[in-house]
Amino acid sequence: MNNVVLIRQTGAFFAYLFLQIFFFRHLDLFGVAFCFLYVNFLLFLPINTDNRVLLFAGFFVGFFVDGFDNTLGIHAFACVLIMYFRPFLLHFLSDRNEVYTLSLSENGIFWYLQYTLVLTFIHHFTIFLLQQFNITYFFDTLLKGVASALLTTVLGLLIQYLFFSPLVKNTR
Repeated sequence: MNNVVLIRQTGAFFAYLFLQIFFFRHLDLFGVAFCFLYVNFLLFLPINTDNRVLLFAGFFVGFFVDGFDNTLGIHAFACVLIMYFRPFLLHFLSDRNEVYTLSLSENGIFWYLQYTLVLTFIHHFTIFLLQQFNITYFFDTLLKGVASALLTTVLGLLIQYLFFSPLVKNTR
């Protein structure tokens, strides 16, 4: 990983966490859909990142969010879980040789939606399941997981279009 990528990833890390802690953690729609946009930082780490680094990054980001949300490791567990499943999903969705970056502009919207919806649903469902810790509220948890994954994916899609579209790349 060269210095430019490292500086860009560090800036993205602080931007996503700042937005999550001070804005998105207070955003909920009707008590059903919650936004955990910080997960996009983890989803769009470079594709050639070592699996151990992915797991450590997932733990570190989740631990940091847990510290502000007072959730005792729930976010850390969910982030490590999606970082564990990420290489398998990338292998399932496409041949590793044909995907060079994990961006909307390179892979298309269908691939982007498959990738982000699956991992964000796993992340969000895990968080809500661990918060409830009761099988009685399974369908409520499932509804919150689906609605929150859709909200987070739509906002992530908006961010991809605003900041990482080909038009923005041409002006730099």
